[in-house]
Amino acid sequence: MSAPAKIPPQQTEPIVYLKAHEVAERCSISIRTLYRKMNSGEFPSARQLSGNCVRWVEAEITAWQASRPTTVGV
Repeated sequence: MSAPAKIPPQQTEPIVYLKAHEVAERCSISIRTLYRKMNSGEFPSARQLSGNCVRWVEAEITAWQASRPTTVGV
């Protein structure tokens, strides 16, 4: 007999989407810098929710912020 397949746990938290100005404010960068970093691969990509609607996943932004080096002695 083979082992039963493991089923991934269901996501219990709803996905929270952020607008560009909310992301820029949280990260203390301009919207222009936000798109520049995203296009260069330095920042999480936005999700296309509809034709003219893009949003960022809050958990991805939080993880990106946590991955940034901390500044000491500023």
